Amino acid sequence: MRVPVLAWILAAACTTAPVEAPAQTVHLPDDWSDLDPVAFEAWLDGELPLGRPTELSEESLSALATSLAAHPQSALRSAIVLGRSETDAALQVLAERLEQRVPHPDRNADAGDVTAAFALFKGYQRSPGPRSRLLGLLEALAVPGSPHPDLEVRVECAGGALAGGRESVVPFLLQVIRIGTWDGQQQVTDFTASATTAWARDRAARALADYCGVPSDYRADGSIPDRQAHADRLEQLWRSSRGTPRPAGAPSPTP
Repeated sequence: MRVPVLAWILAAACTTAPVEAPAQTVHLPDDWSDLDPVAFEAWLDGELPLGRPTELSEESLSALATSLAAHPQSALRSAIVLGRSETDAALQVLAERLEQRVPHPDRNADAGDVTAAFALFKGYQRSPGPRSRLLGLLEALAVPGSPHPDLEVRVECAGGALAGGRESVVPFLLQVIRIGTWDGQQQVTDFTASATTAWARDRAARALADYCGVPSDYRADGSIPDRQAHADRLEQLWRSSRGTPRPAGAPSPTP
């Protein structure tokens, strides 16, 4: 899975100001899923300006919900549009999609759900109190029990949950960072690592480094000793800087 840079720019640029009342209702153009990238971005900037909640019509919400389960390109655009809307109704569509816990056997098929997870956290940031349930959902999709079956989506959910202070996801993130290391070969996990985990490992390392307040210098293509040492340093930083024991019942990252 690789989320295009454009997707992150569009979905990540939400501000953290209090949620305002939507100023207008927007209808999707008939060709929204077929617009070339430049035209699509122009439509977003014109109809769904950053930092301002914009209501989407009921017909548009329904079409976007359906497209989240369609071709990866349409799913990705749907998640971007819903994230840019920043309304409770749009975020609910994204939440319901992630709650389905859809597996993605194809490498590039999960970009829409990864973007949905990112957009949910940005929506939570805009209004942490009323939208605390979104943070709870991201945590539930990351921790053992009933996590999202796609590793990249699960990691993105965990990154958002941790940024919101939910440390129960840290053991899972450490397990991901340790994939392919000596300790990683011995750990017992509730997920199956594919042959292409560079993005997931890098995202997990950045999430934990950000939470500990240190720059992330993790290299997904680094040597096994370097990657193992990096994971150990992050775990030590988390424990020493937060002074928080591993949550009760959470699996050890290095059994």
